[in-house]
Amino acid sequence: MNRNKTGIFFITMMLVGMVLIPAVSAEENAAKELNATAELTFGPGTFDELKKDPNFIAAYGNIPTFSTSEEREKWLDALDKVYTEVNIEVNANEREMSKYFYPDGPIINYGFTNMGVLKVEVNKEIEKSFMDEIYQIFDSHASRIGVNEVPLVFFRGDISALTELSDTADLNETENSTNQQTKSGSETSKEKPNNVPGFSFMYGLFGLYIVCRIRY
Repeated sequence: MNRNKTGIFFITMMLVGMVLIPAVSAEENAAKELNATAELTFGPGTFDELKKDPNFIAAYGNIPTFSTSEEREKWLDALDKVYTEVNIEVNANEREMSKYFYPDGPIINYGFTNMGVLKVEVNKEIEKSFMDEIYQIFDSHASRIGVNEVPLVFFRGDISALTELSDTADLNETENSTNQQTKSGSETSKEKPNNVPGFSFMYGLFGLYIVCRIRY
């Protein structure tokens, strides 16, 4: 009887090891891929890359030259401060950009990206005078924190995506019903690796082991 228990135990542990080792490797590889994807490389030439996008409209300001990733991270922190300043309520539930935002205006999204620029998305053709006015808002806030000629790009956006997000926000009763997505949503978010596969199976094996102990 003891031999049966010992045999079941070692078989179970071997199976657990077979599942656990590749699962840990998968998690490590996912983390490495995430770090590689999150590497910041933007600089003065980034505007040229952004202009290749078919939805690109115009670019304002300049992107500085950086030597290290730490400098680029500090730059993103500065853009975050600019975004936060622009988003401060000037009146009850009113932000400086509210009158330009859909449905009152053409802007459907704004924020900053991991390309080192502020970004404004619109749902229709806009005049240069309108872009000048919007840029002046961001640039004035940037100047107050010591950022000169803050880089900002205008892009065409998808109004259907805004509608879907607004519907979700209404269902969840969130405060930002106007869908002012913090930090341009997925462009600055770092997705966590998916749950490591095989752990549910591992727990199943432990359950099998416990059942066998009870029976024998």
